[in-house]
Amino acid sequence: MLPGTLAGYWLSNMLGRLLLQFGTLDVLNPEGNPNLKQHLWWGLGGSTVYTLIIGGLVYFHILELPDFLRGSSLSEFLSDRL
Repeated sequence: MLPGTLAGYWLSNMLGRLLLQFGTLDVLNPEGNPNLKQHLWWGLGGSTVYTLIIGGLVYFHILELPDFLRGSSLSEFLSDRL
């Protein structure tokens, strides 16, 4: 479950950063021609670095994972809470 969580986290970060970059570009430079390739690479690189930082914090136990990501099933997690 953890690799899928990391992949989803990375994809959501990448999409969010790209949306923020394109939105900011529209506001700050409405008539200019954006360099799409450059923005895609910046979004990909920034998301990857951010995900690696969060992964490192989890690996060194600075951030703790929720119980349902540590190996117990989601149903056990929910049954404890309900």
